[in-house]
Amino acid sequence: MLLKDGKVALVTDFDFMGARPRIDDLALTLYYACMEDRGGAASVRQPDRLRGLVQAYDRGLDRPLAPEERAALPLALARQPLWSIGGWVALLDDEEAARDHAAGMGPALDWALGITREIGRWRDAFRER
Repeated sequence: MLLKDGKVALVTDFDFMGARPRIDDLALTLYYACMEDRGGAASVRQPDRLRGLVQAYDRGLDRPLAPEERAALPLALARQPLWSIGGWVALLDDEEAARDHAAGMGPALDWALGITREIGRWRDAFRER
């Protein structure tokens, strides 16, 4: 649970963790944390907001994130919309729901491309401090 100004700002469940490499599991959580604020990767707030979540996650690990994992995190985050289209859509039983989901992913893909355009700023945000 993440609190902001004393109010609940995010509740997440890590029950899915361990299904994929931890950097991808973390990226999925960060992706959903950005969903209400996905107006564009150019948003100065997003890397800073996520930095705190990454630091909190890292503090709870027996083996902290390696510098290479931290450097890979922005691209893992940018991959999430693609995974949604290539992975999640394929699992849906309802063809119409699958088509609707895929058709609605344009803004998320634009957001992900924005991360790649500003990869240095995103990597700086996730560096160990």
